[in-house]
Amino acid sequence: IVWAYATAKQSHPKLFKKVAEHIISLDKIGEFNPQNVSNIAWAYAAARESHPQLFEKLADSATRRQNEYNSQEIANLVWSFASNGLIDQHLFSSIEISAVANLSKYSSQGLGNIAWAYAVANVAAPSL
Repeated sequence: IVWAYATAKQSHPKLFKKVAEHIISLDKIGEFNPQNVSNIAWAYAAARESHPQLFEKLADSATRRQNEYNSQEIANLVWSFASNGLIDQHLFSSIEISAVANLSKYSSQGLGNIAWAYAVANVAAPSL
């Protein structure tokens, strides 16, 4: 639902808050696939809705399963965190390893989004 609102360039703060609270309450967020995690983060960033607790849970899930993320999901994820001003140092440091291992799979826009995200987050990524 939040992805659809963000794609339509619509924000509904009460809805975004309720969805975030629901996701946070779930014990099995670690079972969300990488696309789900990436899309949720993207939706909140694109709609300019901030929810630090939600992003903390998303970062934890992404860090634990980073090797399952494809190049677009990684680019969208770090872009979303940086766009929302919610910088998780552990996430950015961990994702750097996966990103470097898959550099040849990134589009030029994906690489640009990652470079922008790391610059905005002020996270050193010398191998990128």
